[in-house]
Formats: sequence, structure tokens, C-alpha cells
Amino acid sequence: MQRAVAIHRAGRLVIATSVIAAVAIGLGAPVHADSGVDAATADPNAFSPESMPMGLAPKGVAADDDSGFVTDFGGATVLPFTPCMPKSCRPQAGKTIGAGSQPSAVALFTTVQTGASRAYITNSGDGTLSVVPFTAGFGSMIQPGSTISIGGQPTGVAVSPSGDRVYVADNQRNLLLVLNSSSNAILSSIAVPDGPWGVSVTPDGSRIYVASNRANVVSVIDAASLTIMGSISTGLGPATIAFDRSGSTGYITNNGSGTLAVVNLGTNEVLARVAVGSQPWGVTATSTAIFVANYGDGTVSVIDPASRAVISTIRVGAKPFGVATDLGWVFVTNSGAGTMSFIPLQADTAIVRWSSSQPRRTVTGVTNVPPGVAVTIIGQRGSQQRTGSCRHPATSRKITCSIALGRGQWQVSVQTRLPWQPTAIGQQNKRFTFR
Repeated sequence: MQRAVAIHRAGRLVIATSVIAAVAIGLGAPVHADSGVDAATADPNAFSPESMPMGLAPKGVAADDDSGFVTDFGGATVLPFTPCMPKSCRPQAGKTIGAGSQPSAVALFTTVQTGASRAYITNSGDGTLSVVPFTAGFGSMIQPGSTISIGGQPTGVAVSPSGDRVYVADNQRNLLLVLNSSSNAILSSIAVPDGPWGVSVTPDGSRIYVASNRANVVSVIDAASLTIMGSISTGLGPATIAFDRSGSTGYITNNGSGTLAVVNLGTNEVLARVAVGSQPWGVTATSTAIFVANYGDGTVSVIDPASRAVISTIRVGAKPFGVATDLGWVFVTNSGAGTMSFIPLQADTAIVRWSSSQPRRTVTGVTNVPPGVAVTIIGQRGSQQRTGSCRHPATSRKITCSIALGRGQWQVSVQTRLPWQPTAIGQQNKRFTFR
């Protein structure tokens, strides 16, 4: 089951060919048959992602340019991983790297032209920042790192789009520390409200947003003057922040009120508060969905950015904390289970076993899928299109799709789709001719 994933990053288009479990949810129901469950109306909450071991208590996660890092809060280590290995496009963990005490968050910066990259890890237990150089790409080459003493209790971390500055939240001293990435010197210490944790920089680098968990506000800081421009009351216990690709909308998890705040970044107005799971923490935004890790109930809420509605609730491991995305996957650290779940952004092309009946002018396609998959069958002849029906018996993984067609040559496709996937994909290379 092979697919090509297109991802825009830093002004370029990255194409990753990947093979993953065939999963899809969504699509309106076409035609109902007599028994079983219509596969096009599968339960959007039935999808179960794969996971892999990732330390004792994985918390922060960041991924970019097919390189990823997870902080192991319980093991005082950082675990690198490759999001998409060649041929299989399966995530694969690398060798463990030592870090400081209680590593909490991680941020990456990659120089697109050279692949020279750095990972910044906050060690909240000993007041240090670990800096790990690496070369981005499949099976990243890790170089010896260094440790910077910055004091306090560093938690959230972010890097400016140009890579010249690193922003670190000090949860103990209620500061945002601004570091020069070349010298690692602290350029400024900005006082922020009580309990800063999440830090994020707008895509254009002009503003820094800091979520103060105990003060229930998010500070907006001008990156040029390093002064606070204002604050936003998003909800109880704001935790982390993500932005859409355009930089026009922000998404902030409210850990204390079980909501996701949707913010207009032009006005800093809260446009909506979306009810998610219990104690939401990590959040990431793609072009088609927002993914929120709900620490309190072991789930991920998937939100449609247009309707601002939860379209799927995915059960992952215990105490999910961090969320990141890269090369067609969403990665979720399960701090209570010692694992990382990976959720596909796009369904696989179905592998179909075809048959047809010339007298009845019908085509049947059979495929095997896990629970929660939605599929449909489409017949195309010129501008004419027909939709058939797909049936999924409750006790089987096998889906049987059938479609009645007319005379002429038809191209038939069994299509799959995830709710956050804008367009269904399918096996488009089977033609049938009926007299």
C-alpha cells in the first residue's frame, strides 16, 4: 500500500513515498446493502494508531526534515527517531542521547540549504539547556552536544524562523529567556505572568506567544523590541500553542478547562473555544486538521479548522503529552506508557482483489482493512460517474464493494479517506469493458 505525501516546508515541497497501515474514516454513505455495516459510514472514533517504545516517560517531541527527537523525562535522555525510513516509511528510533535532569521540551532548527541542524532540549530538573547538532535527513547523523546552564526551571522552548534566537520559558522564575543561538549567551530575560510553559513563534518571526499555565493568560511579545504587546485570556491553564501555516490563526490548549482556544493572530481575539478531552496539553496544526493530546484521558482530539468541530477522537497511550508532525505522520508521546503513537495524515491506497460479471455489468472489489476504515467504490467513464456500495461485516476485516455499470469502458476505484484528509485516494488503474 504505497502513497506519496506532499508537504510544504520552508518554502519548498517535500515528497515522501510511504507505506503505512490502511486506515480511513469519513466519506458520506453511498448505497446501503442488506447486511453488515456500510463501510463509508465507519465509526470515526474506531481508528487505532500504531505505537513504538520511546523511553520511560516521553514528553516533548519535535520533528522536521525527516528527523525527530523525543525527550524522556523519566530517563534523563533524548531519543532521536527517523519519521520516514526509505522504502517502508516507518518511524524508527535511533540511539539514546544523554541529556540533563528531567528533559521536558525540544525544538529543532534546520538550515534548508545544508541540512545542518540543532536540537534544543530544556532540562527542567537542573536548570540547563542541551544543544545537540545533527545533520537532518534519513537516519540523521548526531554530533556531540553541549549543555548550557541557564538556571531556574526551563520548560517550553522555541527557535526563531531564522535560527538566530532561542526562546526558553522559565517556569520557576516566571521569565522568557532569549538566547543568541551562535554564542548561547542570554540576550534578555522578560518577566511574564506566573507559570510560563508553552512557547511558540509566529511563522514570520515577529511575535512570541508564551502560555502562563498558573496565571491563565497567554502573553504576546514583540520579537524586535522584546516587550510584551498584550495578553490573551484563553481559558484555564493555557499549556501549549500552535499556529496554522499562514500565521493567521493560533491554537492554544487550555489544560484546566478541557478546551482548545482558536485565536485570530491579527487581533488576538479568541474566536472559539472547542471542547476536547480531559487536560489537553500538546497541539499541532496541519493544513486540514488540528491534533490535541488529552493528557487526562489518553486520547487525541482531531478538529476540523473550518468548522471548528471535533471530527474524531483517537485513543492512544496513557497520559499523551507532546504532539508533532512530519512527512505524513502525527507523532504523540504517551508519557504514562513509555511509547509514541504515530497517526497517518493520509489513507493508503487500498489493495483490491477484483472480479466482474459481464451479463450483469457489475464489478466487485474486496479489500482488508482494520476497524474504523471508511471506503467507497467509484466508476468513471468520461464525464459519467457512478457510486456503488461497500459492506463491512462486523466480525471481519474484509470489505466487499460492488457497483453496477453500463456499456462501455469504465475505470473503477475503491477509495479510502481519513476525516482530516481533503481528498479520497484509491486504486485508479483497473479498467473494465462491458458490451
